[in-house]
Amino acid sequence: MAEFLSRAFADDPFYDWLLPPAPRREAASRGFFQLLLRHLSDQLSETYTTSDLTGSALWLAPGKHQLSWWQQLRLIPSFTAAVGLGGIPRGLRIIAHMDALHTSVTTGPHYTLSLLGVEPSAQRRGLGHRLVQPILERCDQERLPAYVDTAKAHNVAFYERLGFELRLVSEHSEFPTFWCLTRAPR
Repeated sequence: MAEFLSRAFADDPFYDWLLPPAPRREAASRGFFQLLLRHLSDQLSETYTTSDLTGSALWLAPGKHQLSWWQQLRLIPSFTAAVGLGGIPRGLRIIAHMDALHTSVTTGPHYTLSLLGVEPSAQRRGLGHRLVQPILERCDQERLPAYVDTAKAHNVAFYERLGFELRLVSEHSEFPTFWCLTRAPR
């Protein structure tokens, strides 16, 4: 999964900001997604993927969107291997920024779409829509909202078609612009 996620997010402004430039970029990207999948799998309690691993939706259950300081400390060796020693302060700053954005638009229990990635050659065929449906249906059944943020403006329309509403556009002098959306249960 780390391979296709690396390709799926190759042009994402968040990863452009976080990861080192070429020639280390490709290996750093794979390392970052390996870290996410291996070391944060206990947080990503709801993961949906295709059998051929061309797409994946990784969700955080209610109450799981922030990592404790202890969890963040445990990740430092793997994070350093992926993004270099200089990436640690940058990573901590952007995590704090994104956590603040998240908590500014959500209250109470909710599901968080942490990652939705589709292999570039398989995009725009409805796969992303199908991958998020199980949790959106659960949100409706459990009467819980959902949250997602994106650093790509063109993703906003996709999420709006799924019932998400734009809550905040965060333009910051240091970080990429983020669009934060929530979806009320139906």
